[in-house]
Amino acid sequence: MAFPKPVVHSLLLGCSLLLCPALVLSQGSSSPVTIIASVNDGSLPTDCTGMLNAAAGGIPEVSLDMDGDMVADICLGSATNSCDMGFTLDCASAVGGAECATEDDISAPQVFMDNELRLISRSGDLVGAGFDLQPDPASNVPPDSQLVFGFRNPSNTPLTLGFADFTVNSADCSYTFADAQFDADGDGLIAYSGLAAQTYVVNSIADDPDANIDGVCDTGNLRGGMQQCTLRAAMQEANANDNGEFGRDNIEFNITNGCVNDICTIVVDIATNNQLPNIQDPINIDGSTQPGNAAVCTSAIPDRPPYRIVIEGNGTLRGLHPEFGSDGSVIRGLNIRNFDTGIDIARSDNNVVECNFIGSDETGTVAGPGNTGIGVLFTCDSSNNIIGGLNAEDGNLISANGGDGVQFFAGFDCSPLNGSTPEMNSLLGNYIGVQKDGVNPLGNVFSGVTLFGGDGSDNNFIGQLAGSSLINGNIIAANSAGIFIDNNTNGTVISGNYLGTDLSGTVNLGNEFGGVDIISGTDNLIGGASPAAANTIAFNGEGVFIVDAQGFNNRIQRNRMFNNIGLGIELVASGDEPDGQNPNDPDDSDIGPNQLQNYPEFISATEDAGMVTVEYSVPSLDLPLSIELFQADSDLDEGEQFVLADDYTTVGTATVIFPNDLVDVDSSLIATATDANGNTSEFSVAEPIVFLDLVFRDSYEAN
Repeated sequence: MAFPKPVVHSLLLGCSLLLCPALVLSQGSSSPVTIIASVNDGSLPTDCTGMLNAAAGGIPEVSLDMDGDMVADICLGSATNSCDMGFTLDCASAVGGAECATEDDISAPQVFMDNELRLISRSGDLVGAGFDLQPDPASNVPPDSQLVFGFRNPSNTPLTLGFADFTVNSADCSYTFADAQFDADGDGLIAYSGLAAQTYVVNSIADDPDANIDGVCDTGNLRGGMQQCTLRAAMQEANANDNGEFGRDNIEFNITNGCVNDICTIVVDIATNNQLPNIQDPINIDGSTQPGNAAVCTSAIPDRPPYRIVIEGNGTLRGLHPEFGSDGSVIRGLNIRNFDTGIDIARSDNNVVECNFIGSDETGTVAGPGNTGIGVLFTCDSSNNIIGGLNAEDGNLISANGGDGVQFFAGFDCSPLNGSTPEMNSLLGNYIGVQKDGVNPLGNVFSGVTLFGGDGSDNNFIGQLAGSSLINGNIIAANSAGIFIDNNTNGTVISGNYLGTDLSGTVNLGNEFGGVDIISGTDNLIGGASPAAANTIAFNGEGVFIVDAQGFNNRIQRNRMFNNIGLGIELVASGDEPDGQNPNDPDDSDIGPNQLQNYPEFISATEDAGMVTVEYSVPSLDLPLSIELFQADSDLDEGEQFVLADDYTTVGTATVIFPNDLVDVDSSLIATATDANGNTSEFSVAEPIVFLDLVFRDSYEAN
């Protein structure tokens, strides 16, 4: 049975960063603020003077690094304290249209203070291209603000976005600003940096853009007598509110008009407005905040009611796109459908995508219509993102998509700003390819999960939280292939999943090809040492299918396999079609996928007096080997129930003894061998267990 080829959709083909504007990075994201130096003339509270240098005149002088490069960007000082240490100030160079202003009292705006705190820049740049000496709009400045930071909006009008209220805590001598805490003892620790996080409430299903980027979500239209706030406008405002990694804006929903049977469908007008804005600053988009929609994120997938917030495209471009600067964003409580790609994560880390329906309709029972390409896509160096979570209510339904359910693609040239390999990402507790009940098929046209492109999408975790032993497996079923690995993808961990079946392991939801297809890949782990890490792999074309002679060190450990149409483990010696069980060769000297590791050969298996004694050998000189014994399935070619592991360290016959309650009466054993590098063999020929107690009993009763 041939394996499917992954499809890279037109969105991803034939472009570099220069040729694909949608992929170009947004410049400018904030970083933690670090104190570089601070001095004081003794005017601080007495308890703090001993901690600071009292050589400077005026009031405290503080140098602040705003972008993490350990070069001061802002100096806070006084008229007698020039701060002339070569500091730079972003607003002095007018980067992004920035401007700065200072004032000590609203009654005397823009007056530099002789003996009070002030903001200045590098010597000679005091009146730079972006430094504004005009009065700020008085109505926008709180009366007690001592420092005012502003940026020009698109109409080139001064716009106040932040304030700095300066106080000193006499207990710990920390400087306090309106939007940041700076530790004055020089250890560089900071509690918060950036503009305060904002909450924008979407009240319309329309797709109009924001009228002005001014801190208020308002398209200029009215909705029910209120300012109209659309999802597009809210995302534009959130991107502009650059609160960096220490804050996350919220987009919530309260739509009362235009919904049908309480289902509020936001149709993205791609033809007029293009795709939704890239997410370029940390943001929490929470569809569960729509009245009556909370249960979609407090219930397990089968128990969820219809989603009340739907984001729908026209079959092209992206739905939501976390990009550079969006680290730590959350996307939850949404039904996302009919885009080319539902969610595209690129150059963005530590994001969470939870409790969404991606590709299906709002009920999770039929296609939405599905996204024409990919449900969730990872590209470039995107790491430590979580799709789903460790709790039942965290999982996403990712089904009815025209390509892959989830795709990790390492084939972009993301230089010079970024590498090309998404890694250390986690898929946890999702239903991929099935309806929300988890027992009926809905499918994705290609694979449930694909990892490929470039030199491979390495070190991603399917069913296990990256960097930990915590497991919450996915259902990956009713797709062309369950998990598809190509282009020498390495280090994938596949643990605790249900590949081709439901959570009970009884329903036939087989993937057409392999539960896991490794076309080209090394050092991948399927299963693991703990019982929780075992995958249930059933009803697929093959269980695990490995074809590349360069594909080796793929450890297949402790899994439960049964009722697959082909072999449970298929190592294809030549070509890319199943070729049946490979015969062992003398001393295991042949090469191929997983080095065509020889499997164990049983000599006997007998039960007597409550114990089972097994004798076996392995024709291999490459020792030691780890032998796993299973109870065979009904077809006698797969391991359905793990029994135990044994170390094979010496050439010749090995004996292992275990209690008979580990196997069923009249069952057979089957085994695999794995070398020290992780090359796992195909399953052995099955060996029936001879139950001597039963033979004696049956013979006695017959007489």
